[in-house]
Amino acid sequence: MPDIEVIIRKGTSADGVSQTEASSSATGEAQVNKKEKGKRSVQQGAINTALLQVGKQMVSQGISQYAELSGDYYTAGALNAVSSIGADVATIAVGGVAGAVAVAGKYALQFATSFVQQQRLTQEHQFTVERLGQISTKGSRY
Repeated sequence: MPDIEVIIRKGTSADGVSQTEASSSATGEAQVNKKEKGKRSVQQGAINTALLQVGKQMVSQGISQYAELSGDYYTAGALNAVSSIGADVATIAVGGVAGAVAVAGKYALQFATSFVQQQRLTQEHQFTVERLGQISTKGSRY
Protein backbone atom coordinates (compact mmCIF):
# COMPACT_ATOMS: atom_id res chain seq x y z
CA MET A 1 0.00 0.00 0.00
CA PRO A 2 1.46 3.41 -0.93
CA ASP A 3 2.32 5.93 1.75
CA ILE A 4 -0.13 8.79 2.19
CA GLU A 5 0.99 12.14 3.50
CA VAL A 6 -1.61 14.47 5.05
CA ILE A 7 -0.82 18.06 6.15
CA ILE A 8 -3.36 20.13 8.09
CA ARG A 9 -2.76 23.82 8.88
CA LYS A 10 -4.94 26.05 11.02
CA GLY A 11 -4.87 29.78 10.85
CA THR A 12 -7.03 32.87 10.94
CA SER A 13 -7.72 35.31 8.18
CA ALA A 14 -7.83 39.09 8.50
CA ASP A 15 -11.43 39.03 9.73
CA GLY A 16 -10.68 36.46 12.47
CA VAL A 17 -12.40 33.49 10.83
CA SER A 18 -10.59 30.20 11.30
CA GLN A 19 -9.51 28.44 8.11
CA THR A 20 -8.50 24.82 7.70
CA GLU A 21 -6.40 23.65 4.84
CA ALA A 22 -5.94 20.02 4.16
CA SER A 23 -3.73 18.71 1.44
CA SER A 24 -2.98 15.14 0.77
CA SER A 25 -0.63 13.66 -1.74
CA ALA A 26 -0.45 10.05 -2.73
CA THR A 27 1.18 8.33 -5.63
CA GLY A 28 -1.97 6.36 -6.36
CA GLU A 29 -4.12 9.51 -6.49
CA ALA A 30 -2.24 10.88 -9.49
CA GLN A 31 -2.77 7.62 -11.37
CA VAL A 32 -6.50 7.66 -10.62
CA ASN A 33 -6.74 11.24 -11.93
CA LYS A 34 -5.00 10.22 -15.16
CA LYS A 35 -7.42 7.33 -15.64
CA GLU A 36 -10.42 9.61 -15.05
CA LYS A 37 -8.98 12.16 -17.48
CA GLY A 38 -8.56 9.45 -20.12
CA LYS A 39 -12.10 8.26 -19.51
CA ARG A 40 -13.45 11.77 -19.95
CA SER A 41 -11.50 12.27 -23.15
CA VAL A 42 -13.00 9.09 -24.67
CA GLN A 43 -16.47 10.22 -23.61
CA GLN A 44 -15.83 13.69 -25.00
CA GLY A 45 -14.54 12.14 -28.22
CA ALA A 46 -17.71 10.09 -28.57
CA ILE A 47 -19.86 13.17 -28.00
CA ASN A 48 -17.85 15.19 -30.53
CA THR A 49 -18.12 12.35 -33.03
CA ALA A 50 -21.89 12.22 -32.65
CA LEU A 51 -22.16 16.00 -33.04
CA LEU A 52 -20.04 15.93 -36.19
CA GLN A 53 -22.19 13.17 -37.67
CA VAL A 54 -25.34 15.20 -36.97
CA GLY A 55 -23.72 18.23 -38.63
CA LYS A 56 -22.76 16.12 -41.65
CA GLN A 57 -26.33 14.85 -41.97
CA MET A 58 -27.62 18.41 -41.88
CA VAL A 59 -25.20 19.45 -44.65
CA SER A 60 -26.19 16.37 -46.66
CA GLN A 61 -29.88 17.25 -46.32
CA GLY A 62 -29.15 20.80 -47.50
CA ILE A 63 -27.26 19.47 -50.53
CA SER A 64 -30.10 17.10 -51.42
CA GLN A 65 -32.59 19.98 -51.17
CA TYR A 66 -30.34 21.98 -53.52
CA ALA A 67 -30.39 19.06 -55.97
CA GLU A 68 -34.18 18.79 -55.81
CA LEU A 69 -34.67 22.50 -56.40
CA SER A 70 -32.05 22.98 -59.10
CA GLY A 71 -32.11 19.57 -60.79
CA ASP A 72 -28.29 19.52 -60.74
CA TYR A 73 -27.78 16.06 -59.26
CA TYR A 74 -24.22 15.68 -60.57
CA THR A 75 -22.93 18.73 -58.69
CA ALA A 76 -24.92 17.73 -55.62
CA GLY A 77 -23.32 14.27 -55.70
CA ALA A 78 -19.84 15.79 -55.94
CA LEU A 79 -20.58 18.20 -53.08
CA ASN A 80 -21.93 15.33 -51.00
CA ALA A 81 -18.79 13.25 -51.59
CA VAL A 82 -16.49 16.14 -50.65
CA SER A 83 -18.47 16.99 -47.52
CA SER A 84 -18.52 13.31 -46.53
CA ILE A 85 -14.73 13.00 -46.80
CA GLY A 86 -14.26 16.27 -44.92
CA ALA A 87 -16.61 15.14 -42.17
CA ASP A 88 -14.78 11.81 -41.88
CA VAL A 89 -11.41 13.54 -41.52
CA ALA A 90 -12.85 15.92 -38.92
CA THR A 91 -14.49 13.03 -37.07
CA ILE A 92 -11.18 11.19 -36.81
CA ALA A 93 -9.31 14.35 -35.79
CA VAL A 94 -11.79 15.45 -33.13
CA GLY A 95 -13.15 12.11 -31.98
CA GLY A 96 -9.86 10.26 -31.62
CA VAL A 97 -10.40 6.54 -31.16
CA ALA A 98 -14.19 6.85 -31.08
CA GLY A 99 -14.10 8.86 -34.32
CA ALA A 100 -11.85 6.35 -36.04
CA VAL A 101 -14.15 3.50 -35.00
CA ALA A 102 -17.20 5.38 -36.29
CA VAL A 103 -15.57 6.11 -39.65
CA ALA A 104 -14.31 2.53 -39.98
CA GLY A 105 -17.82 1.24 -39.22
CA LYS A 106 -19.30 3.59 -41.80
CA TYR A 107 -16.97 2.39 -44.55
CA ALA A 108 -17.40 -1.26 -43.55
CA LEU A 109 -21.18 -0.87 -43.84
CA GLN A 110 -20.81 0.85 -47.23
CA PHE A 111 -18.56 -1.96 -48.45
CA ALA A 112 -20.99 -4.65 -47.29
CA THR A 113 -23.96 -2.89 -48.88
CA SER A 114 -22.09 -2.42 -52.15
CA PHE A 115 -20.98 -6.06 -52.16
CA VAL A 116 -24.53 -7.36 -51.62
CA GLN A 117 -25.90 -5.07 -54.32
CA GLN A 118 -23.21 -6.16 -56.77
CA GLN A 119 -23.94 -9.84 -56.06
CA ARG A 120 -27.65 -9.29 -56.64
CA LEU A 121 -26.99 -7.54 -59.97
CA THR A 122 -24.64 -10.35 -61.04
CA GLN A 123 -27.28 -12.99 -60.27
CA GLU A 124 -29.89 -10.99 -62.15
CA HIS A 125 -27.58 -10.73 -65.15
CA GLN A 126 -26.78 -14.46 -65.11
CA PHE A 127 -30.47 -15.32 -64.95
CA THR A 128 -31.20 -13.03 -67.91
CA VAL A 129 -28.35 -14.51 -69.96
CA GLU A 130 -29.51 -18.07 -69.21
CA ARG A 131 -33.09 -17.25 -70.15
CA LEU A 132 -32.09 -15.57 -73.40
CA GLY A 133 -29.75 -18.46 -74.21
CA GLN A 134 -32.64 -20.94 -73.94
CA ILE A 135 -34.86 -18.78 -76.10
CA SER A 136 -32.24 -18.55 -78.85
CA THR A 137 -31.41 -22.30 -78.88
CA LYS A 138 -34.81 -23.94 -78.25
CA GLY A 139 -37.19 -21.33 -79.50
CA SER A 140 -38.94 -21.01 -76.10
CA ARG A 141 -38.09 -20.14 -72.51
CA TYR A 142 -38.67 -23.67 -71.25
